[in-house]
Amino acid sequence: MNKKIIVFLVLVLCALSIMAISVWGSLPESNDRPRVDSITITDYDLQNLDGDKIKSVKDIVTVENYIYALSYQIGPSDAEYIIKASSDQEGITVRVDDMASKVYVIFDEDKINTTVTITIWDKNTQVTDEVILMFLAPSEIIIDDPDIF
Repeated sequence: MNKKIIVFLVLVLCALSIMAISVWGSLPESNDRPRVDSITITDYDLQNLDGDKIKSVKDIVTVENYIYALSYQIGPSDAEYIIKASSDQEGITVRVDDMASKVYVIFDEDKINTTVTITIWDKNTQVTDEVILMFLAPSEIIIDDPDIF
C-alpha cells in the first residue's frame, strides 16, 4: 500500500508541475520599457504665444519636390511607442518613418501653397505635438496675428 501511495503522489506532483509550467509559460512578458512622456517636433521656424509651431516651406515644397520630411524626437528615447500622424487637409498624405524619426508630408499638386497642420501622436499614451506648414517666407509670417490662424 505504501508503494501505491508514493506512486500516486509522484503522478499527482508530475501533473501539477506540468500544469504550473504551462501556466508560467503562457503568462505575458513583463514590459519594462517606459511610456512616452513627450513628442517634440524639432523642425520649425517660429512659435507664437499660444505655443503653435510654424514652419515656412515656401522654398522647400515645389511641384518638382512635393515631399517634406519633418523631424521629431521622443522622450525618453527608450520608450515604447507607436507613432501616428495626420493632416487637417484632404490631398495631403502623411507617412511615419519610426527608424529615422521622421514624418513625410506628401503634397498633391493642387495642395501646394495650402497651409496645413500636421499632428503627430503616440497611439499608446495619446501624447501629441503639431506644426503648421505655411507657404510664406519666415519674414512674412506674423505669428501673433489673430486672423492668420
